[in-house]
Amino acid sequence: FGFAILILFFLLGLLNYKSRLPENNPLHYSHLINSNKRQLIQLKINKPIKATSFYDRYHANVISVNKSPVFGRVLLQIKKDSSCVPLVIGQTIVTRESLIPIDFAKNPYQFDYKGYLASLHIYHKISANRSLLISTKPESKNLRYWANLVQQKYSTSIETNVKDPLAASVLKALLVGYKSDLDPTVKKSFANAGVLHLLAVSGLHVGIVLLLVQRMLWFLKSIKNGRFWLLLLSISSIWCFAAITGFSPSVVRASFMFSLFAIGKQFNRGHNSINTLFISALIMLCVNPFYLLQVGFQLSYAAVFFILLLYPKLVSLWIPKHSIVRKLWQLSCVSISAQLGVLPFSLYYFNEFPTLFLVSNLVLVPMIGILLSLGLVLFSLQFLIVVPAWCFDILNFWVANINKFALWISKIDFAVIQNIYLSKLQVAVLFIGLITVYATLTKFKKYSLRIISSCSCLFLICIWLNKSNRPPEQLIVLNSFGQTIIGHKFNESLVLLSDTITPNQYVVHGYKLVMGIKKQATKKLPRFFIYDNNDIIILDKNAILPSISTQINTLILTDNTKINLDRWLTKLNPSFVIADGSNYKNMVNRWRKSTKKQGILFHDTATQGAYQFNIKE
Repeated sequence: FGFAILILFFLLGLLNYKSRLPENNPLHYSHLINSNKRQLIQLKINKPIKATSFYDRYHANVISVNKSPVFGRVLLQIKKDSSCVPLVIGQTIVTRESLIPIDFAKNPYQFDYKGYLASLHIYHKISANRSLLISTKPESKNLRYWANLVQQKYSTSIETNVKDPLAASVLKALLVGYKSDLDPTVKKSFANAGVLHLLAVSGLHVGIVLLLVQRMLWFLKSIKNGRFWLLLLSISSIWCFAAITGFSPSVVRASFMFSLFAIGKQFNRGHNSINTLFISALIMLCVNPFYLLQVGFQLSYAAVFFILLLYPKLVSLWIPKHSIVRKLWQLSCVSISAQLGVLPFSLYYFNEFPTLFLVSNLVLVPMIGILLSLGLVLFSLQFLIVVPAWCFDILNFWVANINKFALWISKIDFAVIQNIYLSKLQVAVLFIGLITVYATLTKFKKYSLRIISSCSCLFLICIWLNKSNRPPEQLIVLNSFGQTIIGHKFNESLVLLSDTITPNQYVVHGYKLVMGIKKQATKKLPRFFIYDNNDIIILDKNAILPSISTQINTLILTDNTKINLDRWLTKLNPSFVIADGSNYKNMVNRWRKSTKKQGILFHDTATQGAYQFNIKE
C-alpha cells in the first residue's frame, strides 16, 4: 500500500510539473510570439537581480502581448544609464523590443544558464535601452513591494552606519540578503573554508532568529496561554525576517519549514520532524514543482533531512560532562550531518570539497549567530532611537575578525580539494549509498559489511563508466566571444591553440573536469594542420593562404577575415566551413549564404555551439 501511495504522489507531481510547462498553457506569452514583426509587450517588474557591467537586470512578469492578457516571466536587460533611476518592484513598463530565446551553453559541459532560468519559469529575455521603455508608477503595492522597501531601508541603514565597505557588504549579505556587493575575495575565502552558506541567508539564519526569539520570550511559557503567544510571536518573527530579506526563495522556503516545525512542537509532534519536513517539501512542490530543479531547494532539504536523520545517532555516541565541550560536540554533529547530506549535490554543482569545514563551522557559526542577532537588534532599533556609534564599531570589529579567520583557513594548502567531477548517476548512487549505509549501521548491522562493499563497488563502476566513455583523442573548435580557441585533447592532456596568450579559461573549465584533464598547455594557433587525415586551414583577418598542395577538407574562418568567400570556396573546394565566436554576426550570415549556394556544410559556433572532431574508428 505504501509503495502504491508513493507511485501515486510521483504521478500527481509529474502531472503538476507538465501542466506548468509553457507548451501546455495556452495563455502563456510564448504562444503569441511573432518574430516577423514588433509587438507591444507590457511587463511588470518582479524583482531586481545582480547587474552586469553593461546591463541592469530584472525578472519581469509578462502582463499582455498586443493587449491580449497573458502570463509568464522574462529576463529584462536594460542598458546602464547613469541619468535614469532603477526600476522598482511592481512598476509596469511597455516595450516593442523582441522576445529573444535564452541561449543554450555554447561549449560542452559549460554552465547551463538556460536550464537554470527554466527552473525559474524564464525562457526568453528582452534587451532594451531605457529611452525605449514607457514606464509607469507601481500599479499595485503588494507584499513583495513592501518587503523590498523594508529591505532597502535596512540596506541603507547598514551603509550609513557601518563605515567599512567590506564589513557593510558582509552585513548586507547576512541581514538582508544583498550579495551583489560582496567582494570576490571574501566569497572565495568563505567557499574554500566550507562556510559559504553562512553568507547566503537561508535555513541557518532563520533558525538563529527563531532560537533568539524563543530564548528572549522564555517567560511566556509560565503564563496562561503563553505557549500559544510564544508560537505566534516566533512564527511572526521569522516571517518578519523573511520580509527584511525581500522574501528571497531560500528564506521563504526555510521560514515555511521552520513554521511547520514550530507548530509541530507546539502540539507535541516534535518526534515526527522528518514527516514534518516531507510535508513542507510536498506543499512547496505542489505550489511550484520547479522548486525541485533549483539547487537551493535540493541543498536545504538534503541538509535538514540528514540533520534530523543522523544528528540523534551521532550526538548519542559521546556525552561530555562539561557544558562548553557538550555544545561544541553538538555543533560538530550538526555540521557533519549537514555536510554528509549536501555532499553529493555540492560535489556535483561546485566540484570541490572543503576539508576544514568542521573547524570553520565550529568557530564561525557561533560568531555569525552573535553577529546576526546583534545586527538585527541594532538596525531595528535604529528606526526607533539613536543608537550610539560605538555599537556599530563593535559590529565592524566582529565582521573584520570573521573575514580574517575565513581568509586564514582558506589559505591553508589542504583546505579544499578542487576539480572533483560527479555524473548524475554518481550523485544518485552516492546519495542512495549514504542512506543505505545509515540503515545498515542502525537496523541491519549483520549485513553492514556486505551492503557497504556493494555500494562502494557500484560507485567504482560509475567512475569506470565515466572514464571509458571519454574519447582518447579529440579536436574541438570552442566558442569564445572575440577569441579563437581550438582545443586538442589527448588522453589526460589538453593543448589550447589560440590567437591570444591568455585564452578564456571559462569555456574549457567544464570540459576539463568531465574529461579528467590533468595537464594543459597553450600554443600559437597554426594556419594549417592535419587532424585524423582531415586537412584544416584557418583564415584570420590577414587572409593569408598557406602554401599547401593537398585537398582541403575543413576551412575555419576567424577574426572577421576579409575574403571573397565565394571565390575561395571555388579555389579550395572544402567539404566543411566553420565560423567561430571571433566573427561579427553580419559576416557569419554572409558566409552562411555563400556556403549554402555552393552546397557546402556550414557551422557557426555562436549559434550552434562548439564543434567537435572525433577520431574515426
